[in-house]
Amino acid sequence: MKKSSKNRVTNWGVFRLREKKANFYMRIYLLLILVFCHFFGFTQVFDNFSDGEILQNPEWMGDLTNFMVNDAQQLQLVAEGAGSSMLVTTNSLIDSTEWNFRVKLSFSPSSNNNARIYLASDNQDLNANLNGYFLQLGESGSGDALELFRQSGSGVYSICRGTEGMISVSFSLQIRITKNNSGEWKIFIDPSGTNNFSLDASGIDQSITTTSWFGITCNYTSSNSTKFYFDDFAISHINIDTTAPEILSVIVVSPNQLDVEFSEQIIVEEATRPLNYQVNNGMGNPVSIFQDDFHFNLYHLFFNDSFQNGRVNILSVSGIPDMSGNSIEPTNVEFSYYLPEAYDIVINEIFADPVPMQGLPPVEFLELYNTTDLPINISGWFLQYGSSEKIFSSKVIDPGGYLIATKGSEFVGFGPYIDLFTSTTSLSNSGTTLCLKNQYENIIHTVTYSNEWYNDDLKSEGGWSLELIDPQNPCGEANNWGASINILGGTPGTSNSILGLNPDLNAPDIYSITIENDTSIRLTFNEKMDFYSLVDHSGFHADHGLGFPVNVIPIRPDYRSIILIFRNKILEETIYMLEIRDTMTDCSGNILPLTSTIRFAIPSIPESMDIVINEILTDPLPGGEDFIEIYNRSQSVFDLKHLVLATYDTLTGHLQQIKDIVESGV
Repeated sequence: MKKSSKNRVTNWGVFRLREKKANFYMRIYLLLILVFCHFFGFTQVFDNFSDGEILQNPEWMGDLTNFMVNDAQQLQLVAEGAGSSMLVTTNSLIDSTEWNFRVKLSFSPSSNNNARIYLASDNQDLNANLNGYFLQLGESGSGDALELFRQSGSGVYSICRGTEGMISVSFSLQIRITKNNSGEWKIFIDPSGTNNFSLDASGIDQSITTTSWFGITCNYTSSNSTKFYFDDFAISHINIDTTAPEILSVIVVSPNQLDVEFSEQIIVEEATRPLNYQVNNGMGNPVSIFQDDFHFNLYHLFFNDSFQNGRVNILSVSGIPDMSGNSIEPTNVEFSYYLPEAYDIVINEIFADPVPMQGLPPVEFLELYNTTDLPINISGWFLQYGSSEKIFSSKVIDPGGYLIATKGSEFVGFGPYIDLFTSTTSLSNSGTTLCLKNQYENIIHTVTYSNEWYNDDLKSEGGWSLELIDPQNPCGEANNWGASINILGGTPGTSNSILGLNPDLNAPDIYSITIENDTSIRLTFNEKMDFYSLVDHSGFHADHGLGFPVNVIPIRPDYRSIILIFRNKILEETIYMLEIRDTMTDCSGNILPLTSTIRFAIPSIPESMDIVINEILTDPLPGGEDFIEIYNRSQSVFDLKHLVLATYDTLTGHLQQIKDIVESGV
């Protein structure tokens, strides 16, 4: 059947469309070929010799038999006798370019023993006339320095020279050389091999703008023919850095030291120049500055005078460039030195038993809270719990801020945290004493927690944290702690779910007094006391010739008791009266009543009928308690810890249900 003209037109149209598509794809293909040819024409050079050879990736040419890749995967000269050896590989990068490499010469360079790194050359033969640039490593005399030269034909012209004597003896250096499109050359060196570069020399030359080769030459006597080493050659375009460095943090380490952290690596010579820093309030410039040995963006500034405690200062920084020459904008940073006092940082939340999970990660944590309006650096502080002690690394807790002390990184996203605990240490579920101390061993806060503080049998089984109710009442203990009511089981990094006002308004009282030895007694209070209110010797006085104590020792960590040491001996069969003559306060500031008194004496051993059972209640009214009253009918003092109560079986003559009256002496 004859096809219609419509079909023929349609088929022709399809053919023409396919033809157009083919031409389109062909143009794309040709364009891609041109693009890739252009790319590979300006390819980077990289060789760390990890493949163990020099014949490919990249291909090196020249005196191949005089070089090898050694067991350390370094390029090493292995020539026989004196001479000169050369290796080259192709390279077309020269503008906005960076050259990186490591070089080691295991001898003192000289005019007969030296190396050249040809960064650029238009001639494959590096020993012939050429146009290019090379770095000279070694010269006559003892002032050997890194020196960059331009070679035009047979003429050689210095562009810049580094530190005199830098390579006068055997050396190993990591070297970084940059050239921008304006012809500015910079030589950076790193003797440590850790990418901690410092600027060694700089200069200007834009005479040569094209290159075809990169290579090395070694000139040597027979004794040094195997002592040239090269590694990690890398040539690439510079990623142009136009961002100026910034200050990330300023931390007060001590009364006369600041730590300043920058956002990137900066020129060490400028970063350690005291005139680039100044502190107001008469502090002036630092007297010395050191780069940190491990964190190369961190610098330690030391001042002659000490910062005034609690005073706000301003650190002004200017004139410090990064490795690309971008200088920091003139920057002012406020800081203050503050020696934290007790309860400035408090233990605010305890997650000792994370299983069964409610919603938080199944990992123990403690939460610290800054109760002040100043940032507090806890670097070097200690946390004691049970028999374990951990030290805090450099951390700053912001005013009203939190820090989660935990194990691992499970609490990322909950707020600032520190990896403090390990897999071999843990918090006791049933309770222990936690003690937070600063770097001077001064106690900041201590808590002896108990699972009874939950006041909830279900939550005490795990998965819920203990939270502090009122951070301004840090010594409230059981009356100021409770189980979290947050659905997750706790509130790490945020306000506690049971947060509220819960002030301590009760005055402290004397709980007991005991004889420690023949010259000292222990006075115990019913709650934690303020350390500084306890240490005045004149605040205590005992009669019968004992007088004032010669020493007062508050007992750490909660200062609930003190030891009073007297010059004279405590006599037997004498009842003494101890009088409190000075203001003493609990840790909330409540005052122990003045002229409080308590009696003490060296206890005697009771004899028969010295102490009698004086009253018995065995059938109390509903809500009442059974009790037994005992009465001392003698003139002696007895320590109840030496006595027990028991029932007596008249048939067998045995004592039963033996109970201590007290656990310790009163």
